[in-house]
Amino acid sequence: MRYISTHITKDCLAETEVESNEFFPEFVQPEYTSDDYYVDGEEPEDPEEEENPAITTSVVLAASTSTDGNWGFAKGYSISNSSNKGYSVGKEDGVKYSRNVEYTINLPKGIEVTAMDFTGYCNYDDADGYIAQLGSTTYSSADYVFPRKDSEGNYKVVSHSVTLPAPIQGTLPIKFSGQQVVMVITLWTRSTTGIETIVQMPAITPVNIYSITGQLVRKQVHPGEAFLGLPAGIYIIDGKKVFWNNY
Repeated sequence: MRYISTHITKDCLAETEVESNEFFPEFVQPEYTSDDYYVDGEEPEDPEEEENPAITTSVVLAASTSTDGNWGFAKGYSISNSSNKGYSVGKEDGVKYSRNVEYTINLPKGIEVTAMDFTGYCNYDDADGYIAQLGSTTYSSADYVFPRKDSEGNYKVVSHSVTLPAPIQGTLPIKFSGQQVVMVITLWTRSTTGIETIVQMPAITPVNIYSITGQLVRKQVHPGEAFLGLPAGIYIIDGKKVFWNNY
């Protein structure tokens, strides 16, 4: 390809034919290295080398999550103790834990606990309750305290969060001292296999539908289908008045 170069001399305007590569040299594809793509001189991490931390999920051990009215709980968790203490519940959805008794939380296979939350109260008025042991770590009477009841028998609900020094698998010993406590325990857990446990959703309780006059209209139906096909009007469901529009 040829281009015309126009230039001015002292005598006249001259035009010269030149080869294109004199002004437009042949393009050569540069050889790039990975350094050419780094931002601010920082080498990006290899995606294959990035850690993929396990998802942390919570498991609640409370009166409402007991599956057998005893020491068995939802998702395969259970509690045993060294003194054959019976299972008993208190207020605030809590389970009673006797003082100076070593309880063991039995964890499902492939699960480890990284932290714990405790929400509850001391059940007596002569001494405070407190967390004395989690795993192999012991605590003093001043670390995680649940104050005693006052002179009128009123209790105070207190919450404590404890991060374990190292994740625990298999069995997790716990002990309360001072006095009996009533406790809801939340375990912060993660899978050691990289596969998270599928959580079963709670069953939906069927409901009864009544007319405003108290007549039973439908019995034990799914809440999402309770009003299908019914004429517009006021109905009673779970003791509450509900206005239904069928359009």
